[in-house]
Amino acid sequence: MKYFVKHISACLLVMLLCNIYFPVMAEETMTETTVFVMKTANQADIKESADNKSLTLLQLDKDTPVLILNNANTDWYEVKYQDTQGYMEKRNIKPYADEEELKQEFSDMEEYFQNGFALVQKYQKDNQQNTIWKIVMVLMIAGICVLAIYSYIKKRRIKGNDKECTTNAGEVGKSISR
Repeated sequence: MKYFVKHISACLLVMLLCNIYFPVMAEETMTETTVFVMKTANQADIKESADNKSLTLLQLDKDTPVLILNNANTDWYEVKYQDTQGYMEKRNIKPYADEEELKQEFSDMEEYFQNGFALVQKYQKDNQQNTIWKIVMVLMIAGICVLAIYSYIKKRRIKGNDKECTTNAGEVGKSISR
């Protein structure tokens, strides 16, 4: 038994050390990637690969901000716009004129997203209110149905009692006349 416990303890110790050491090692091997923000110089296409003949994934208007992920190719940038990642010719992209222009772009984007979040919150609130009203309506209809069933059962019982009363009264009348 001692032999078994020693081996289990050793295995657990090795597993613990692996869990501590390997994530640290993975963090050390990760490299940083620099991403640039630039804008389209004119109307431009995001392509599937760095080739004019490749599939166009998205067409962007002039002055649309894009993220430059990689500029290793001499004629193309690897770019990302929202959820679309692909390639754009370098001649179709230009840097922002100065830091102020870039700050204004970020400010405009922030305002755009805040408006979008406000619309989403309004939609969620309206949807929640609609759901509450639907539940109220279902409960009211269920209550009306229960009331109708109760009234029907009560009427049947009253009619059943009337028949019993008339039957009993007839029997009583017969017994009296005898």
